[in-house]
Amino acid sequence: MPKHKPARRRSIAEPLESRLLLSADSFHNFLSPNDVNDDGSLTPVDALYVLNRISSKAGGEDVRVGFPDVNDDQAITPVDALSVINSISKRSSSLLATDQAFALLSGADGARGKAEFERGDDDFKLRIRVQNASTDSLFDVTIDGNVVGTLATDERGRGEARIESRGFDNEDFLDELRVIGAGTEIELVGFAGGVFKTSSSLDDDLNDDGVKLRGDGSVDDSQPGAPTTPDPSLAGDVEYKSRLSVGGGEATYEVTGNLRELKVRFRSASAGSRLSISIGDVVVGEVQIDNRGRGELRFETGERPFPADFPSIRVGTLIKVNGLDVGSFVLDN
Repeated sequence: MPKHKPARRRSIAEPLESRLLLSADSFHNFLSPNDVNDDGSLTPVDALYVLNRISSKAGGEDVRVGFPDVNDDQAITPVDALSVINSISKRSSSLLATDQAFALLSGADGARGKAEFERGDDDFKLRIRVQNASTDSLFDVTIDGNVVGTLATDERGRGEARIESRGFDNEDFLDELRVIGAGTEIELVGFAGGVFKTSSSLDDDLNDDGVKLRGDGSVDDSQPGAPTTPDPSLAGDVEYKSRLSVGGGEATYEVTGNLRELKVRFRSASAGSRLSISIGDVVVGEVQIDNRGRGELRFETGERPFPADFPSIRVGTLIKVNGLDVGSFVLDN
């Protein structure tokens, strides 16, 4: 009797989508998920951060910058970049008939928070989010010293509180909440405090300094956040900027031919304080803050010489105040 050979089983392998698996909460911007580089604005650059992260991993590198896990699924995929693009498209196709204000909160050990306020014709909404805060904790929310709500954090140190005019039953503070704007103080008691800024106040020049602070404030004090691009200073003139998460500050570094200039300015720091400024891990100088909360550190080729050990600055270089990471340099386009 002839023997029958068993039929061979054919295995079919289907390509799977590349997924960069994560374990740390620091890859997701819980405060503003689509703001990957955490600069306070939503632009195509945020999508580029995601794609650069995927590309660097595929090329054998692992450039960890920004918050590329947009959808918070513990992986970085092209879907995250698509989420950013879709969000930009929706924003571009709609007109917001509201006034807006923002406040950033910087706590200890990388804890961070953001408050967003929107006011329409008849109502208002106030949303506060925190990340990397103390786990399973409660924080009272105060506006100009008055307690208006409570924020609770979960086992990951994340928390969110929403206060809306329709559900707010404290008539004593209702009118005060309606007029939140530039200069209004907010505090999460036991976490951090901050001051609201409006989009217009962030875009206006300072009266006597001519400094522009764009976006809703500053970058996270724990994330470098910059896409991996070649250093353009090798090809000619270039300007870098970094908003700082303390004192309403901004740093600019310009290279024009053989000339260099660095400016570090603060507009709302603690009056009378002295702030130590570091580029990377090198202390480059101090800023004396005046009684209005303003101060400046400046170096330029020729007139105000740079320190002998001044480090190189390029995309992603950290800037620190009193030893704490408060910003990183990105290209000023």
